[in-house]
Amino acid sequence: MHFRNLLFGLMLLISACQKDQHTANTKVIGHGATGLKMPASFYHDNSLEAIHKALETEGCDGIEIDVQLSKSGTLWLFHDAEMKLETDHSGCIHSKTDEELKQVRYQTIRKEKLARFEEIPFHKLMGKTLMLDLRHFNSCESTILTSEKMLDELLKFPEIQTGSIHVYLLSNYAPWITAFQNTSFELIYSTETLEEAKVLMTNNNIAGVMIKNSQISKDQVNELKGFGKKIIIFEVRSPKNIRKALKKRPDYLVTDDLRTTIIEK
Repeated sequence: MHFRNLLFGLMLLISACQKDQHTANTKVIGHGATGLKMPASFYHDNSLEAIHKALETEGCDGIEIDVQLSKSGTLWLFHDAEMKLETDHSGCIHSKTDEELKQVRYQTIRKEKLARFEEIPFHKLMGKTLMLDLRHFNSCESTILTSEKMLDELLKFPEIQTGSIHVYLLSNYAPWITAFQNTSFELIYSTETLEEAKVLMTNNNIAGVMIKNSQISKDQVNELKGFGKKIIIFEVRSPKNIRKALKKRPDYLVTDDLRTTIIEK
């Protein structure tokens, strides 16, 4: 492990001498902490182990994690709509009690536990960015959750309200963006299309948009930046696509390969 960290540090030093200075302002954010659905990842996305690993990686500017409400009304970190494909349990987070969720393990070599929001090492996030992707839909019951309960739970954590951590709330559900507009949190709308992103540029309630790398060009990033909004690019895995995304100069790059992105930057 010591040799691996030494090698990573050496690669950073070499790349620092060669990097495009224009990419220096792009902040590197770990998708699900260390990356989403990457076979070579040390830990499963959204696990506590992945969060610690990302925040201890030199050059990591922050993390993006997925937040869901349990049946007990508390916040848990999990990406998918249902648990059956990634864990040893089935069903949805929203339909399970905290006691049930404590028993869940990921189907990985290390069998990581599901993480509760309260377990996040907020002290390691000081001066960094925390993006919270809020999940509003319970696919097991085909119901939409109330934004009030999500907000009430988030407000129980003073750590994300002091300004020491730059917090963004992410959602692809417009009513939730409206519901959170009078809070202290900055709002990011996650969109599938450039056309919708352009429409959103006139919305004073949002701080920016999050869009797939394949859906936007460098010129289009510059165009949207002209509206004074933050541009976040995601869904980048291969070194080739990481380089392409960095050259577009977004404000944030939410990456599935954290170390490679840091080196390329």
